[in-house]
Amino acid sequence: MKAKVLDFVESKGEARYTDIIRFIVDHNYGEGTWDNGYEMEPDYKFIAGKMIKVGEVRRNVHRGVYSGAFRKPYTARNGKTYYPGYFFNDTGYGKLVKQENGLYKTVR
Repeated sequence: MKAKVLDFVESKGEARYTDIIRFIVDHNYGEGTWDNGYEMEPDYKFIAGKMIKVGEVRRNVHRGVYSGAFRKPYTARNGKTYYPGYFFNDTGYGKLVKQENGLYKTVR
């Protein structure tokens, strides 16, 4: 999947996070799956120490797909080190790099 994502981003020059996720979802589940994945969901806010439902919002049910592959490296308070996600490691295919404008490009 990583090679396909890198090819996709390279073909566009640069891509938004959402465009990459849309590509993955449509590739794995069929063309149009992303566009048909929007549903109304409850929207909650933390107000005065409580979670309160404040309405509904339209969200895509596939929005978290491959989110771990975009993880930035960090060290947690307990000292455990978390390494960069799959798309940010060069495992022979290349990797994605997030630019200052927020878009991703490939480095091979």
